[in-house]
Amino acid sequence: MGTWPAQAALPPGFQRSTVVSGLSEPTVLEFAPDGRLFVGERGGRILTVENGSLLPLPLVQLAADTLNGERGLVGLALDPNFATNGYLYAYYTTNEPRNRVGRLTVVGNTADPSSEVVIWQNPDLAADFHHGGTIHFGPDGALYIATGDQMVSANAQDLSNQHGKILRVARDGTIPPDNPFVRVPGAQAPIWAYGLRNPFRFVFDPATGALWIGDVGGNVAESWEEVNRGVPGANYGWPNQEGRVCYVSDCSAYTFPVYAYQHNNPAYSTDQVQASITLGPVYRASAFPAAYQGALFFGDYANRWIRSLVFDAGGVVSADPLFDSPPDAGTIVDLRVGPDGALYTVTIGVAFSGEADVGAVHRLAFPGGGGNQPPVAVESADPRQGPAPLTVPFTSAGSTDPDSGPGALTFSWTFGDGGTSTEPNPVHTYAARGLYLARLTVSDGAAATTTDAIPITVGSPPVAIITQPPPGTLYRAGDVIPFAGTATDLEDGALGAGAFVWQVVLRHADHTHPFFGPTAGATQGSFTIPATGHGPENTFYEIELTAIDSDGLQGKASRAILPVVSPLALDTVPSGIPIFLDGQPQLTPRVYQSLSGFIHTVEAQPSFVLGAAPYLFDRWSDGGARVHTLVAPEGGGGATAFYTPTASVLSTASVRFRGTGGGTTIDRIKVPVDPPTPADVGAGDFTVEFWMRGTLADNVTPSGPYRASGDTEESNVDWIYGNIIV
Repeated sequence: MGTWPAQAALPPGFQRSTVVSGLSEPTVLEFAPDGRLFVGERGGRILTVENGSLLPLPLVQLAADTLNGERGLVGLALDPNFATNGYLYAYYTTNEPRNRVGRLTVVGNTADPSSEVVIWQNPDLAADFHHGGTIHFGPDGALYIATGDQMVSANAQDLSNQHGKILRVARDGTIPPDNPFVRVPGAQAPIWAYGLRNPFRFVFDPATGALWIGDVGGNVAESWEEVNRGVPGANYGWPNQEGRVCYVSDCSAYTFPVYAYQHNNPAYSTDQVQASITLGPVYRASAFPAAYQGALFFGDYANRWIRSLVFDAGGVVSADPLFDSPPDAGTIVDLRVGPDGALYTVTIGVAFSGEADVGAVHRLAFPGGGGNQPPVAVESADPRQGPAPLTVPFTSAGSTDPDSGPGALTFSWTFGDGGTSTEPNPVHTYAARGLYLARLTVSDGAAATTTDAIPITVGSPPVAIITQPPPGTLYRAGDVIPFAGTATDLEDGALGAGAFVWQVVLRHADHTHPFFGPTAGATQGSFTIPATGHGPENTFYEIELTAIDSDGLQGKASRAILPVVSPLALDTVPSGIPIFLDGQPQLTPRVYQSLSGFIHTVEAQPSFVLGAAPYLFDRWSDGGARVHTLVAPEGGGGATAFYTPTASVLSTASVRFRGTGGGTTIDRIKVPVDPPTPADVGAGDFTVEFWMRGTLADNVTPSGPYRASGDTEESNVDWIYGNIIV
């Protein structure tokens, strides 16, 4: 459990209120032109908040897969013509499982699942983690889609798949002819930009149209969280470059981030080394003070704060002030500006035994304009649980008005069962068993503050007990972990399988990842510890059981199981040459705390310039190939990559493309060839197939077959491709 620095929760004049809580892993928000708020839950349910109230029936329930990892519904977007056509787009994982963008037609406050039209879906099946998931319409009317690398880092650099990319399609799913890789042989036509790890959230600036990408960083202390400026055709470098660090000899082909922060920087992390960026909106509304105009908001899911990026006149980041302090921002997974100019946030509230957090939508507003400060609302109640009828004294003690006006404080209570009160310290009696949410709103006549809900449990919640696995259970990669439990209730007696909900979460540092479930309707089951995938360092699994009785009251139990750690000592000779472990860059020397039996892929770079000295890979100490499998042994192990010095990393041999310019035959492109120098191909012609992107001289206009579709005569950047007989 983390410790959080002492900070003011929000800047002066701002207030936090809860719009709706008690949601089941909400992931995304989308505002309709008429002010309705659509809230997507990971399980595929889309809810509607209208006039500040959650409607009792969902807009739609999609058949989304959430059984493994982070799959599920994670993105929503409204058609630019939503007011007339009712089109709502959803990014989710199907039960196949495959990541998809489907278009639904909203009529009133419902959307028939049968109205779905598939706009895009990934050619490959979905992995457990790194799905990306944001979808937005750009100022050009095209639909932009973020995809993660699916836990295979090499995917990000591979144009033959759609992982680790920003994609761009038309509203009907067809490919715009001016996409940058449309005419590149072997490349996937929807790709707009690539080289990303997990671009979970991206946004368009409503004033300038600029695209900003938040790329979630790696899993080691030296990893970076990034904010990138979206550029068509750009390569953002993952896994060869991250943040401000280049892990290979040359990163000149990559687009570096506009802003980045490192996991091990104590200014951004808790006592746990962790981070996970959730990019938010560029603020262009008028409800916040002028200093926030043009600020780019972003949160951190793992560290539970919100900051804003401030840009100078030249567009360079000049500051990143804290806006909402940890842990108050919660497990934040989306941020939007509402039609009222307030900032709305979503906390996913994945169940685990750490700090309490709920699935909820919050509103951060500035009612303090004109000098008035909103009141501070404090509520408490005792008792909060007991048999029916339950009489509960409530108190507003501690509620204050920082600037004493303009009016006297007034109080408005809602008790969750239909009862209300305007007394500062009311007493309320609950007649029926059930779970109720009580809230207090305090007003000074010009501004009001609403508290988070206090849960009042009337009746006896069930007692849930996990019987398997036993306490102290250890696991290795590949182990099958059985789970089982019982639940009893004072009113209902022993509860049957229909009352059970199971979920397994992956605890990573001080945050969680969904791993298995939720799954309901069974008193027992099992899951398998992966031998590949999410890195095992600084992780363990936690089994969560929720039992629900006939009154809707819940009892919970959790059981942690712990890894059999296998330390891997990784190094190079000379030390200091980065290697790649499961595709993620690692600085050497490095002791990686792995899991016994976990199957890693270790990769040594073929060459590297360390300082000013070039080196070539020679061998691994374990005799493996330059890229090979390393199984973490019981008790630990390791491997060292040996390099030899060389006069030059690149040979003098090259492939030349020749052209005619100014009446003289000259070399137009000379591409060095990695050693060893290729053997002579012998007599006769041979064909080189190539594609490249070039910048034409100012006095040259693209023409003929060399101009990509959609380019104009004024364009000076073009794709050239074809075959050359050498």
